[in-house]
Amino acid sequence: MRYELWDVDSGNQVEICQTQQDAIDAVRELLALNGEDSIRSMMLGVIRREPSGKVRMFPLLDGDELLQQAQETQTAVRSS
Repeated sequence: MRYELWDVDSGNQVEICQTQQDAIDAVRELLALNGEDSIRSMMLGVIRREPSGKVRMFPLLDGDELLQQAQETQTAVRSS
Protein backbone atom coordinates (compact mmCIF):
# COMPACT_ATOMS: atom_id res chain seq x y z
CA MET A 1 0.00 0.00 0.00
CA ARG A 2 1.20 3.51 -0.75
CA TYR A 3 -0.18 7.04 -0.67
CA GLU A 4 -0.10 9.49 -3.55
CA LEU A 5 -0.64 13.21 -3.52
CA TRP A 6 -2.02 14.67 -6.76
CA ASP A 7 -2.66 18.17 -8.04
CA VAL A 8 -6.12 17.72 -9.51
CA ASP A 9 -6.04 20.90 -11.59
CA SER A 10 -2.86 19.99 -13.45
CA GLY A 11 -3.23 16.20 -13.25
CA ASN A 12 0.31 15.92 -11.89
CA GLN A 13 1.47 13.55 -9.20
CA VAL A 14 3.15 15.61 -6.48
CA GLU A 15 4.40 13.02 -3.99
CA ILE A 16 4.50 9.27 -3.31
CA CYS A 17 4.62 8.26 0.36
CA GLN A 18 4.70 5.01 2.31
CA THR A 19 2.36 6.20 5.09
CA GLN A 20 -0.56 8.58 5.36
CA GLN A 21 1.37 10.58 7.98
CA ASP A 22 4.29 11.02 5.56
CA ALA A 23 1.82 12.34 2.98
CA ILE A 24 0.30 14.80 5.48
CA ASP A 25 3.83 15.94 6.39
CA ALA A 26 4.48 16.59 2.69
CA VAL A 27 1.26 18.62 2.51
CA ARG A 28 2.41 20.68 5.50
CA GLU A 29 5.68 21.44 3.71
CA LEU A 30 3.80 22.46 0.55
CA LEU A 31 1.46 24.58 2.64
CA ALA A 32 4.41 26.45 4.17
CA LEU A 33 5.99 26.99 0.73
CA ASN A 34 2.97 27.74 -1.45
CA GLY A 35 0.04 28.70 0.81
CA GLU A 36 -3.48 27.38 1.31
CA ASP A 37 -4.71 27.81 -2.26
CA SER A 38 -2.15 25.31 -3.54
CA ILE A 39 -3.50 22.62 -1.19
CA ARG A 40 -7.14 23.19 -2.17
CA SER A 41 -6.39 21.77 -5.63
CA MET A 42 -4.85 18.56 -4.26
CA MET A 43 -6.10 15.07 -3.54
CA LEU A 44 -4.60 12.32 -1.38
CA GLY A 45 -5.30 8.77 -2.42
CA VAL A 46 -4.25 5.33 -1.26
CA ILE A 47 -3.06 2.73 -3.76
CA ARG A 48 -4.15 -0.82 -2.97
CA ARG A 49 -3.97 -4.16 -4.70
CA GLU A 50 -7.36 -5.88 -4.81
CA PRO A 51 -7.67 -9.64 -4.24
CA SER A 52 -8.02 -10.01 -8.02
CA GLY A 53 -4.55 -8.48 -8.41
CA LYS A 54 -5.84 -5.23 -9.90
CA VAL A 55 -4.23 -2.08 -8.50
CA ARG A 56 -6.59 0.81 -7.70
CA MET A 57 -6.49 4.26 -6.17
CA PHE A 58 -9.02 5.20 -3.53
CA PRO A 59 -9.43 8.89 -2.67
CA LEU A 60 -8.97 9.70 1.03
CA LEU A 61 -8.87 13.49 1.37
CA ASP A 62 -9.10 16.40 -1.01
CA GLY A 63 -9.09 20.17 -1.04
CA ASP A 64 -10.28 21.70 2.21
CA GLU A 65 -10.29 18.31 4.00
CA LEU A 66 -6.62 17.85 3.15
CA LEU A 67 -5.84 21.40 4.23
CA GLN A 68 -7.67 20.91 7.54
CA GLN A 69 -5.83 17.63 8.25
CA ALA A 70 -2.46 19.26 7.56
CA GLN A 71 -3.27 22.23 9.80
CA GLU A 72 -4.54 20.01 12.63
CA THR A 73 -1.41 17.87 12.46
CA GLN A 74 0.76 20.99 12.45
CA THR A 75 -1.02 22.32 15.56
CA ALA A 76 -0.59 18.97 17.34
CA VAL A 77 3.14 18.95 16.55
CA ARG A 78 3.58 22.47 17.95
CA SER A 79 1.70 21.50 21.15
CA SER A 80 4.05 18.58 21.88
